[in-house]
Amino acid sequence: MRRNIGGDAALGRILEESTAPPTPEQIEKDSKRDREIAFMMQENEREEERRLKGWTEWRTRLLADPDDAFSPEKRNGTLSCIFSWLRQSSGNNGSYNFWNEKALTQAFGTAVVVRTVEALRERWRGTRPALRSERPVESRDLMPWIIELAGVSTEIAKNGAASLTPEEARLAAIYATFELNGFAPFVADLVKFHPAEVEDVIGGEASAQLRMSDEHLPILRDLAYAEAPLKRLLAPRLLAEIRTWPHAVATAEVPRRLRHLDHLLRILADSGEQQAEVAGKCAGRYEADPEGVFAITWLRGLFQVDAAWGARLLTGSLSEVGNPAVRERGVESLAALFGPPDAVIFEIEDPAQRADSFERLVRCAYACVRPEDDNIHDGVYTPTPRDDAETARDSLLSMLLDCPGAEAGRAVERLANEENFAGIRDFMLHRRSLALDAEFVPLTPEDVVDLMTRFESRPRDANELMDLLLARLEDIAHDLENDALSDRRAVQGIKEEGDMQRTLATRLRAKANDIYMTLEPELADRKRPDFLISTGDLNVAVEVKFADQRSQNKLERALREQLVGRYMRHSSCAAGCLLLTYRGRQKYWLHPDTGERLEFTNVVEFLRDRARAIEREDDRDIRIEVFGIDLTDPSFA
Repeated sequence: MRRNIGGDAALGRILEESTAPPTPEQIEKDSKRDREIAFMMQENEREEERRLKGWTEWRTRLLADPDDAFSPEKRNGTLSCIFSWLRQSSGNNGSYNFWNEKALTQAFGTAVVVRTVEALRERWRGTRPALRSERPVESRDLMPWIIELAGVSTEIAKNGAASLTPEEARLAAIYATFELNGFAPFVADLVKFHPAEVEDVIGGEASAQLRMSDEHLPILRDLAYAEAPLKRLLAPRLLAEIRTWPHAVATAEVPRRLRHLDHLLRILADSGEQQAEVAGKCAGRYEADPEGVFAITWLRGLFQVDAAWGARLLTGSLSEVGNPAVRERGVESLAALFGPPDAVIFEIEDPAQRADSFERLVRCAYACVRPEDDNIHDGVYTPTPRDDAETARDSLLSMLLDCPGAEAGRAVERLANEENFAGIRDFMLHRRSLALDAEFVPLTPEDVVDLMTRFESRPRDANELMDLLLARLEDIAHDLENDALSDRRAVQGIKEEGDMQRTLATRLRAKANDIYMTLEPELADRKRPDFLISTGDLNVAVEVKFADQRSQNKLERALREQLVGRYMRHSSCAAGCLLLTYRGRQKYWLHPDTGERLEFTNVVEFLRDRARAIEREDDRDIRIEVFGIDLTDPSFA
């Protein structure tokens, strides 16, 4: 090494310092550190032994005399110990409800379970919890009522919300707001049997939190992900909030108010209630002040409930593109509405209105965001609103070119003959092929070359891309089960869904054969699947779930509300796949209608039947699939 260094003094010093033997002081320092680490490990082991010994002694006393353990003076301590055990045994399930009667029965016996259920019943009724808006600022994020929440959940799961009195329903509605991610599942039953109490509690809390100065309001986040009946129930109250929304606020208040207004409008759009009034309010507020701080948020809300009206209003307000100020406002508006990372996702059912709206938007985008003025970047850069506007312009054009129907075809032809599109006329007409409206898509010369060189052709529509994805998943499942070098055990040991998502996405990418890409979608957080299988023009949304951690109803909800209701709402994603993995942690599921026990393969078939039903119910041409990967050790019997 000295010979290779030559005469470089700096490298010579580094070499001498790196190869010099440790000094006595360094040896002593390292030895002291090793002794400290060894001592800490021993202390941890002793502490764990003490903990296990204490838990064993407590369990022995509990089993020996359950009545004493659940006496009035000891009951709360016993419940705390039981829920500490349930929390540790449940793992991270993304919920505050750790109740597991089967596990509790196996560990402590029926007598303890019966007394626990009775103690929970008394405890949640005898506690008066405070809603978030009622608590001091320093304790708003604390959650001391987890045990009571489990008590409510357990009782309603067994007896239904109809068994509760109105006062008990009010109390249960308060507890429903304490769940970790969204409202507790029993809120749907409360809405059905006690709507007035739910509206008063949860609606009142929404109004109260909107008066607070907090940047983030959990109640609005939870409502955004709530089921439709709750949104419909609260729609009149939320509509009243936007009727009185201020026209101007202090500068420091703007970010908070923008976020809250956006949440309100999204919830109202999802509720489907009083859409005409919501649209009218959004349009009126935008027209009154198209350059105000809330203008884009009002316009975004309009696109969510009446996109055709939104397209007319936006393009009309930007018609004077010769004015630099109007053109600059157009850049900012298009970037905020249709650029990353939170592009508006909207649908227009009527083919003529859809074609007219896209034609207006594309014409406006190319007039305001002129290609000759585009930014040119070299290497890594931070996108500006101008860059986002360019992305929005290109996205709108792609959506028009991919839009089916003769009306959209005529819109493309009209635009292609206008001056602003002279440079891309041939591209537009080539992309916009009559094959979109044909009964089948013929092979192109490029397709034939692909077929001969790759032994498979590129997908020409969403159905073919889905078929290709299913074939790849079959290959992955076969390799995991049968390959002599299978790493099934390693995949089986994955504990977090995020890690499983990345593992499967990586394996799909490895099998892409340069035909598709696995991408993280650039969509709003609330409408974002785990990853996309994409050819650039075609997309399949893939949502990965651990089947072991969810009931049959929760898996069906993931299919219907999450995959289809959120991720497949965008017109560019008309196909989706719910990808389930099974690691053998759960032996069976219960059929939601018959109560019959289902094995994993039966669960997959059941959900596939549900997927076919959803396809028939949906007025769009969509494709939904469910695929299961069994990671358990194969049986050779």
